[in-house]
Amino acid sequence: MTDIRRPSPGGFTLLEMLLVLLLISLAGALVYPNLQPHLQRTRSEAALRKITATLDDLRRRAVAGGKVLVLTFEEEGGDLLLREEGSGEEPEALPVPEGLEIVSMSPALLRYFPQGHSSGAVLKTGERRGVSYRIEVGSFTGLARVSGDEERQRGR
Repeated sequence: MTDIRRPSPGGFTLLEMLLVLLLISLAGALVYPNLQPHLQRTRSEAALRKITATLDDLRRRAVAGGKVLVLTFEEEGGDLLLREEGSGEEPEALPVPEGLEIVSMSPALLRYFPQGHSSGAVLKTGERRGVSYRIEVGSFTGLARVSGDEERQRGR
């Protein structure tokens, strides 16, 4: 008697594929919560880079245009407003990156001069997770830099 079995095709059974998908899902469920703080920190750092780049761009605009640019902070809405000194035009609202907010600016008025310097200011930002940062605009250079995570600074 001859055995007439078909050769089995190579591949995986449905049960094997479901088992692999279950293992991948479990691994993802275990890893994802540990990645959340790192993802949030990365988003915050990107938002801070955008804010400092915007402030540095204002310095460049003042130098290139040969005019004094004035940045003010409106506490009620948390908005940064830009205008050209003496122009009489309505101030332009500067966008603040998503995930961060400007909490305060001291002093509440920052001037960028055509020579490249500024009047200097410190902006404090906050984010939804309660971590705050300081952005300092130097009076001599007019450049912005992040001075650090205030919550972490207090813990040291």
